[in-house]
Amino acid sequence: MANKREIECARKSLESKLEDAENKEKKLKEKIVFGRSVTANSSSDDPGQKIVPSPYIFPVRIGSLIFKSIIHFPNIAIRKHEKHQIKKKIKKLDNGAIKIKLPEKKDLQSLWELHGLEDFLYSSELRLRLLKSWIDVLYGEDTTRKLKLDDKLKGFKGFFEDVNKPYYEGEEDACHYYFGDPVSFTIEMISEKLPEYT
Repeated sequence: MANKREIECARKSLESKLEDAENKEKKLKEKIVFGRSVTANSSSDDPGQKIVPSPYIFPVRIGSLIFKSIIHFPNIAIRKHEKHQIKKKIKKLDNGAIKIKLPEKKDLQSLWELHGLEDFLYSSELRLRLLKSWIDVLYGEDTTRKLKLDDKLKGFKGFFEDVNKPYYEGEEDACHYYFGDPVSFTIEMISEKLPEYT
């Protein structure tokens, strides 16, 4: 049976997924309203503006808005459905209506593999914020501060760049090393140092 800390971590993951879906939906809507603009000016230094004759400016703007709405509607609908499903899961989790999967080993990495955010779907910034909140829950805020996760992540990124510098500079026979996602690498490293949570 899951303890309160594990349930709280799973909930925070769902909240992060909801935040991501809301941000993506917002960006899609902004593309519709604030996408490439049209202007009636005879000249413009802005490459993002499309110049049309003055009599046609209003119908062109309306047409552009309708076209972009049609193009982006399917993705907006997907995000809305995704948000609805996540909210349902959060409600069920709060009511104890669903049971979360539990790791065999009670360590940070094992729990993250079940309930964390995938590196290919979510930004490093969002995943790092979630990681910090998880450590707050599982080990306490003092542990989170002592780990200095921002410095660790910056250090790992710098190390990855330095190791691959000869390759990117075009050095002959230089190897390219792939260490995986920096946030995942950070989780793996600190999980080895932290004790099992209770």
